[in-house]
Amino acid sequence: MAATLACGEEAVISHRSAAALWGMLPDRAETRVEISVPGHGGRRKRPGIRIHRSATLGPDQVTRRLGIRVTTPERTFSDLGTMVSPRELRNTERQAEVLGLKIGTDVTHEG
Repeated sequence: MAATLACGEEAVISHRSAAALWGMLPDRAETRVEISVPGHGGRRKRPGIRIHRSATLGPDQVTRRLGIRVTTPERTFSDLGTMVSPRELRNTERQAEVLGLKIGTDVTHEG
């Protein structure tokens, strides 16, 4: 939660950090917290935080979990589609299904 507060009121936990918060991926304590902020504008770097800027992050893709602003499971899964291996994406999809999380599965892995 501190990471979102440090990055402004529109900041949300996203990507791997959101997947861990939702229980779709294991928490990797050694990695930086991933945050998304809407828009293209710059934000200064912060230790321990990886900031993603998104022109497409809308209010309908943000919710709260355990009192923390986080991307929805569907947006989280979409964000992961371009940054994890196909195997890890399949595992994430299976775990989301077990948890009953709606993620939409029309994501394709790039690269």
